[in-house]
Amino acid sequence: MAIGPGLSTHPGTAELVRSLVAEVDLPMVLDADALTAFAGSADQMSGHSSPIVITPHTRELSRLTGTSVEDIEADRMRAARDASARLGCVVLLKGPGTVIASPDGRAFVNPTGGSALAQGGTGDVLTGLTAALLAQELASSGGGNPWVTTAVAAWVHGRAGDLLGRRFAPHPASASMLIDTLPEVLHEVAG
Repeated sequence: MAIGPGLSTHPGTAELVRSLVAEVDLPMVLDADALTAFAGSADQMSGHSSPIVITPHTRELSRLTGTSVEDIEADRMRAARDASARLGCVVLLKGPGTVIASPDGRAFVNPTGGSALAQGGTGDVLTGLTAALLAQELASSGGGNPWVTTAVAAWVHGRAGDLLGRRFAPHPASASMLIDTLPEVLHEVAG
């Protein structure tokens, strides 16, 4: 389940998001306004029986955890690891040097992606891609590793952005262009 892109910050919507996370036993990817629903009460996300992946940018992680933007940016790896351990979920901290952290302390810095992804909607594509890959992983193996799957999603997303950056620089990629490039990257990876 992917929750967040296109939602609002209306109190009723925030209440619905918190209820879904508390009551629905499915793997979830939370982004954007779904994260805002937990601002100041992020610990309500912990204890979910299925994996949760959150995909905040720095300001969203700041609102979620109460850590200042400056402290997060000073050590993005530590901030992602701390949030992951505290919340018991995979954290994909978006931005330059995207960090993917696991609650067990493992972390990965994604080498792909760049300024071509600095366009509204491209993060929503990442949310959808992460949810799709998690669903495929669970369907094919009955389990899987959400940290690894999230890292793969970040790499594929970033690689698509890199290809678009080379083709259209200095202009950023639109979400539609990014979606159209994903099959090319997936074929590249699959061989």
